[in-house]
Amino acid sequence: MRANILVKGRFMHRFGHSSRKLAQRFALAIPVVTLIMLGIILFPSAGRDDAYISYWPAHTLAETGEFTNYNGEHIEQSSSLLQVIVLAALHWISGIEIELLGPMITILAGELSIVAVYVLARRAIPGSEFATTLLLSTSVFFVYWTFGGLETTLASLTAVLTVLAYGDYMLTARPENVQPLMPSIGATLVLLLIRPEMPIVLACVLIGTISLVGFRRVLPGLQPISNERQVLLRLAHLTGIVLVVVAAIVGFRLWYFGSTFPQPVSAKTGGDFEEVFRLGREYVSQTLFEPAEATWFTLPVIAALAVGLGLTVYQNVRAPAINPYNVFSGIFVVVYTAFIILTGGDWMEGGRFFAHMLPLVMLLVSHRFYVMPSCGGGSPLGWRRFR
Repeated sequence: MRANILVKGRFMHRFGHSSRKLAQRFALAIPVVTLIMLGIILFPSAGRDDAYISYWPAHTLAETGEFTNYNGEHIEQSSSLLQVIVLAALHWISGIEIELLGPMITILAGELSIVAVYVLARRAIPGSEFATTLLLSTSVFFVYWTFGGLETTLASLTAVLTVLAYGDYMLTARPENVQPLMPSIGATLVLLLIRPEMPIVLACVLIGTISLVGFRRVLPGLQPISNERQVLLRLAHLTGIVLVVVAAIVGFRLWYFGSTFPQPVSAKTGGDFEEVFRLGREYVSQTLFEPAEATWFTLPVIAALAVGLGLTVYQNVRAPAINPYNVFSGIFVVVYTAFIILTGGDWMEGGRFFAHMLPLVMLLVSHRFYVMPSCGGGSPLGWRRFR
């Protein structure tokens, strides 16, 4: 009798474990398939021919080993150095035409963004994985630019990977050597190479995180997080990585191209601040609220995002420990939104700039519908550990 009970218990345990694994696979597979199907049906030829601005230097890099513009000059005509390098490397290895590789890479990056944000959601807000990925895979902005051929989904993927790497490092119990920092170094490098604004955005994200930790000490009624000194030391390590990588990229650009920024940035920056600010507000308004019927979809998302940001702030200010994944995600969304407005927005359709941060937006939107677990003492460094 006892043996039968033990056998039955083991069977039920294995069956339950298998069922959970199967459910997790379906929770990931459904958004992945949804994204590719919606893109094929709705946007089989999305995007603009601006992708060829990156395709040409990728061609010259693969064929001659040089970054050049259409005139053969060492001018950085593409806004995405990472996309140029990836295209050139894959073309050199596979021989596949760059014009075909471009859309293939953006589609793959869109699918990998879903996988990456699924992992992030599991660590940040357990139980929200399916909601987060399904919202992302059905977002018209994200679906459109997944099939657009530009660096948009590469930017969203690198943003999620950076949040994951930074969060993992903050939760590492005792990094006794440089090995735990390697994912953060790699993520920082690819993020800063993907778009010219990312150095400023990432620096502001780290400054905002350090400020959040500091506010808990100075604001009345709040207590510092546990092991505050070690937390700040980890953030200082990440800040140092960003500074070193930025210096290396700027040094390379000055040496090779003779310019700190890509040519499109130099050509578009400047102008009256009030006018730029007005254009940024108009871009946000037109992208999110025009036509008027769009508000039926965008307003609920914006409201849920606002609640998610509010919950992130409240829980990470009041609780004894902090969730680094939520903190980095929330501050990134706020900083990047400010960047969009303060730089005049974008001239392309389909909310391209918003798509860069949409995986993190959908994570915070899902936060609205899930209650975060109690701290339970937190990790040794005062960060919540959700595994």
